[in-house]
Amino acid sequence: MASEHPTIQISPESELSHVLRRAVAARSTVRVDAGDTQYELDVHPTRATAQTPDREQVARTIAGIRKAAGGWKHLVDAEQLTAELYERRRMTRRLPID
Repeated sequence: MASEHPTIQISPESELSHVLRRAVAARSTVRVDAGDTQYELDVHPTRATAQTPDREQVARTIAGIRKAAGGWKHLVDAEQLTAELYERRRMTRRLPID
């Protein structure tokens, strides 16, 4: 039986909530100072509580996609790459049985 993780309820507008969201977006850890001890937490949203991205996150994602678009232009022959991919898919990956 899997152990249950303790859950602490906080306000979505609290400072801690904002810190956790920024850490998730930056894929970083959060350091918590409990007075006598400091803790470093890896934070990530659970699948059940993952939320729709806010406008800023969507805008950053779109900007990143636009910046990357066409990055391979003139570096790779698209027709040749496509032909090679299809050819590799046709090749068998299993060794013959002797």
